[in-house]
Amino acid sequence: NGSGALAFGTVSSSVDGTFQDIEVFTSSGTYTKPSGLKRVVVYVVGGGGAGRSAGGGGGAGGGTAIEVIEAGSVGSTETVTIGAGGTDNTSNPAGSGGTSSFGSHCSATGGGGGALNAGGGHYPGDGGAGSGGDLNITGQGANITHEAQGGSSAFGGGGRGSRNDGTYAHGSAGGAFGGGGGGATSGGNAGDGAAGVVFVFEYFDD
Repeated sequence: NGSGALAFGTVSSSVDGTFQDIEVFTSSGTYTKPSGLKRVVVYVVGGGGAGRSAGGGGGAGGGTAIEVIEAGSVGSTETVTIGAGGTDNTSNPAGSGGTSSFGSHCSATGGGGGALNAGGGHYPGDGGAGSGGDLNITGQGANITHEAQGGSSAFGGGGRGSRNDGTYAHGSAGGAFGGGGGGATSGGNAGDGAAGVVFVFEYFDD
C-alpha cells in the first residue's frame, strides 16, 4: 500500500467473466440466453460459392463477422441463420453461398460462384463480407484461371479444382465452414460450396 506495507483486497470476479461453454450452429435455429450470462463472443461465417463446371472458375469463400456482445444486449432468444453453400454448378455464374447471421447483431454474406464468359475468360466470384462485427473479414476469391481451386473462408479451405490433364476431372466441394467449391474442366463437375456456421462463445460471472 502507500505506506510500504503488504495489504490485501477483494478482487471482483465480474470484471471479465469466465469462458464456460460454446454453442455451434451448423443449421439455422434459435439461441437461448442462459441465466448468469455476462457476454458472448460470436463468430458468423457465410456459405461458400459453388465452382463452375465445363471449364469455369472456382467459387469464393464466405465472409466472417466477429462481435463481442454484452449480456444486456442479447435478447432472451436470438434467431441464428446459417447460409447454405452454393450448389448450382452449371449456371453462369454458379450459385452463390447464403448469408449467415446472429439476430440483428452481425452477419456475413456468402461467397460468389465461379463463372465462365463467352470470350474464354474464367472468373471467380467475389468473397463474402462480414458486417456489423467488431472484426469483419472478407472471404477469399478463387484464382482467376479455369478449373481453379475455390476460395477459403476464415475457417474453411476452398475445394480443389480439376486438372487439364484429366487426373482430376471434377472439382471438389469446399472445406467446412464457408469454403468455396473448386472449378472443373470441360466435361467435369465442379464442387459445391460449404455451408456457413455460427459459433457462440459464452462467458459467465464466477
